[in-house]
Amino acid sequence: MKNRSLFSICLLLGVFINACALSRFTFVIAVLWMTIGVISLGHRSLESFPSTGISRKWLRGYRSALL
Repeated sequence: MKNRSLFSICLLLGVFINACALSRFTFVIAVLWMTIGVISLGHRSLESFPSTGISRKWLRGYRSALL
């Protein structure tokens, strides 16, 4: 698995936010996609998933919201 830097994660998040801000259709599709993802994951905590090399600081606090 490729390790991603903070810049690459935030850059993708920024592109996603801009796409949603510019288009209602993109926003609707994104909300539906995330809803399906949340439903399929259920209520599992991040600690219950196998280790993927994600730094522990990303699993705690405000950074976990990005994941």
